[in-house]
Amino acid sequence: MPSALLVCPDTGALVPRIARLFGSAAQQSFGAAWLLFAGCGVLQVALGYLLCTPLERRWPLLHWPVRQPMNTDIVYTFIVRIVLFPLVAYFEYGLREGARRALVARASMTGAVFARVVVAGRPIEHIPSSDCQTSSAPNVRPQPCRQTHRTSSGASMAISPEAASLKARSTPWTERILNITVSNASALPAWWRDAYHSYRMTLDQPDYPCFFGQAAERRGEMFYAFDGQHPQVARTTMRRFVELGRDASLVRHSLAMFCAPDPELTSHADFLRRFWSILRRLHDADEVPMRPADPDDPWWEFSFGGRKMFVVGTSPTYRKRRSRVIGSGMLLLFQPRELFTDLATGKPISAEVRRQIHARMLAYDAMPAHPDIGFYGDPGTREWKQYCLPDDNAPVTGRCPFASG
Repeated sequence: MPSALLVCPDTGALVPRIARLFGSAAQQSFGAAWLLFAGCGVLQVALGYLLCTPLERRWPLLHWPVRQPMNTDIVYTFIVRIVLFPLVAYFEYGLREGARRALVARASMTGAVFARVVVAGRPIEHIPSSDCQTSSAPNVRPQPCRQTHRTSSGASMAISPEAASLKARSTPWTERILNITVSNASALPAWWRDAYHSYRMTLDQPDYPCFFGQAAERRGEMFYAFDGQHPQVARTTMRRFVELGRDASLVRHSLAMFCAPDPELTSHADFLRRFWSILRRLHDADEVPMRPADPDDPWWEFSFGGRKMFVVGTSPTYRKRRSRVIGSGMLLLFQPRELFTDLATGKPISAEVRRQIHARMLAYDAMPAHPDIGFYGDPGTREWKQYCLPDDNAPVTGRCPFASG
């Protein structure tokens, strides 16, 4: 850099003037540093060319019948020496981030024109468009709308994924309760709040094994229901959950169905009986047949309304398997099959990711993953055996309680 300053004595004044064209203060600082570095690079390449070319022509080490490759090499050296590629990458990233922030800000401004539609007694915001399906029938919720807004010219524009994600994270958990029957969050039963906060504190532990559940909670991709031990509540909630899942923006949302704490729930066998009873009653109320229908099929999965879901049962009756204890009551976590696919490829999550989860389970539970834990579709794996695991590592035997009624 001193060489550039010596050759160009006005550099100290020229560089700041040019750097002001780069935008923000941080970019101006970066631009000034680049100008000085690039100046040195230009000087180095120019001196090298001016000094070495005559020497190479008069006393060549190698003879070049075609000089085009050497000229290409000189151009490439020049581009690299002035650090052109990193400069373009730096400002391309800045421009892209600026455009993203502008889109998010614009999407946020459209919040004032959001329509309010009641879902399970609570408002869920969406933007009206021609894609919405409404109904005049009582107690029928309009179909979810794509998140779009109209420009001044009347054209339809989709809200960016970043804006949708930002909006989800800012939505209070109480507005994602599907069976709420009160007009405001302050009137929620105390045990509802206690159950949710116990659930949230458990998932907030850095070493909790399932980072899928952790990520869904932090991104606001969870729905909740309470009093799931009542068949009518479970059926109504599940129908609404499946209906919401038809919206592409909600397809990866899961449902946490909490059951009221029961002091009479003291044995693990009783928990297993109650768990399968809830799933059986849901199935009996479902009008769409399961495909496949036999739980002994490795491709079988619990489904409702044709939508397949992996079900995780947790209970305070677990003593050894700490990862299956969330609060003082039973919890059924319904995770749609789409949650276990890679967004980029559409293929199932890699075996490496699942191995990482199993390693975290070993550390968290202080016991190896249960031998029945496997991969969906593997010939030796049965999904139903993984729903509500035993408290030890004894393999599950016999028929599926779901099939035997």
